[in-house]
Amino acid sequence: MYEVGIWSEGKGWQSWRVDGCEAAYEAYRRACDLCEAVGAGNAAIWDAETYEVLADLADEEE
Repeated sequence: MYEVGIWSEGKGWQSWRVDGCEAAYEAYRRACDLCEAVGAGNAAIWDAETYEVLADLADEEE
């Protein structure tokens, strides 16, 4: 199980659980697109059990 989240000022992290690796990465790609479209601060995907960050939009932009 994975979680995909979007960071926005004033609201912090909003995240959603996603089953399956392929579905989670697709959700993450869409979250990145949404993040850029609405000017949110960041998007990330992490393992829902270990909280290990698997991908982070902020890291990709550096």
